[in-house]
Amino acid sequence: MALMKRWADRLIVAGLAAFGLAAIVGTVRHFGGIVALGGAAPAAGGAAAAGAGFWLIWRMSRLPARFVVPAAMLIAFGLRAVWIATVPTAPVSDFRTMAEAARAVAGGDVGPLRSEYFQLWTYQVPFVLGEAALFRLFGPDLAVLKWANAVVLALLPAVGYALGRSAAGGGRSFGAGQTRRAGGAPAGPPADGTAEAGAPEPGSRDGGVDAPEVGGTDPGPRHGAVGAAGAGATEAEPRDGAAEAEAAETAGKLAALLLAVYPSTVMMASVLTNQHLAALLAYGGLFVWGRALRRLSGGKGGRALMLTGAAGALLAAGDLVRPIGIVFVAAAVTGALLFAGERPRLSGKEGRARFGFFGRLGLALGLVAVFFAGRTAVSVVLVTTGVTDRPLGNHEPLWKFVAGLNRETIGHFSRADYEAVMGLPAGEARSAFERALIAERLRAPGLGAFFMEKAAYLWGFPDQAPIWSGWAPPKPVLAAALAFERVLFLLAVLGLSAFGRLRRPEIGPGGAVLALFLLGYAAAHLVIEIQVRYRYDALPALLALGAVGWTKRRRK
Repeated sequence: MALMKRWADRLIVAGLAAFGLAAIVGTVRHFGGIVALGGAAPAAGGAAAAGAGFWLIWRMSRLPARFVVPAAMLIAFGLRAVWIATVPTAPVSDFRTMAEAARAVAGGDVGPLRSEYFQLWTYQVPFVLGEAALFRLFGPDLAVLKWANAVVLALLPAVGYALGRSAAGGGRSFGAGQTRRAGGAPAGPPADGTAEAGAPEPGSRDGGVDAPEVGGTDPGPRHGAVGAAGAGATEAEPRDGAAEAEAAETAGKLAALLLAVYPSTVMMASVLTNQHLAALLAYGGLFVWGRALRRLSGGKGGRALMLTGAAGALLAAGDLVRPIGIVFVAAAVTGALLFAGERPRLSGKEGRARFGFFGRLGLALGLVAVFFAGRTAVSVVLVTTGVTDRPLGNHEPLWKFVAGLNRETIGHFSRADYEAVMGLPAGEARSAFERALIAERLRAPGLGAFFMEKAAYLWGFPDQAPIWSGWAPPKPVLAAALAFERVLFLLAVLGLSAFGRLRRPEIGPGGAVLALFLLGYAAAHLVIEIQVRYRYDALPALLALGAVGWTKRRRK
């Protein structure tokens, strides 16, 4: 298991390096378009403003969490409220289809849910029902949905704080082990009481440092740990536990503030997308899952089971809103089995056996069971009540691969492909055509170069939130805004470099889950359809990882 963990560490570091390279190459390649749009001076001004803003956020992250987190939430709501009040966004494309259907459902007509669009992509139905519920409660004005977005996005910084803190080791999420300081003296809690401190835990997978729980005894070598001492280290070295807890707090606060001001999430606030709510639910589910593993590590199996149920329910709810939950679940399970906790040992406080690998395996199976049971239950209810004729899901799954492997469009939607596929009758004839087209595109020479180009486009192209929101300021202003977003994104990416080298990875359990999700999400979009706005789903993970990385750099 220790060898497997070391190789997993190295694979994640290599994956993050490849991700960062694609983002940097793509941004540099396409930054000229921003300059051409509004001129060099506005672009440089936007880039400088991003640097200054990051410095200010870094300074603010030194303030107490009891001030920073509420402030981040208020800033998030305020910025989005101003945006919603001043930018008259009209829904387009799928957003318009779903909003119109929601209005009809709110009026008692579920007929639109039986249209071809919802018959093919029935996974959109739960989100439409949520929109309809808001219309029923507050009226059919589209502003209702926009202000609901503002509320959801105001909560996201709190989730970002929790994720960043646990990823850096604070709160001991993802099963950080209980231990004593070298020399046998038990560690005590830091002055602020935010986390209990002790002997060193492996370097955080986010690039931070795990703060272990207190009360146990150190059994000797730590398994699967590859920390600052290098790969293969077998004994913990003394560290300042209070400093580690403070660093974790700083990482969480930095992640919260970055999420509060990130331009894409501000400009998309007036867009009626399902991405906002899905992100809040799914990332909230990851945080609760980390707490479940923490309880298991402390010998509290019953509490761990309850938290696992809550985490599975949140992940299932996020998947019902936007069907990317399987990537979150895969990251959560893999991270738990490979990186969380250690061998069973005794708790020094209560003398109870702690759960090891098989305990985590049981929780992981429970998480998967709750996730799929929740999705299936909602689907069955909607079919039996006549809301929809087909189970929830993507009933044209191959289409995403057909579009994603189209080299002429760099993996974007292709009208020619759509007409060729949808022009065939639904069933085996259409599926056979899609499979043949996918196989042909996979066999074509230059697949690796295409994947590189596609990744550089997805993670490096200027933000398209202004297009979706209908914001059309003077070109110099737009160029400055786009440059601001790109530089802030790159600063987060640069934080990933603090995770160590291939021979000395420094990634801990909490960060492992976020890194696994980010890499899994990026890998999936090498072969499926992309839009620039799809990177929104990965922003909380990236910003939390970047925050931990910058905190780690400072401590070095």
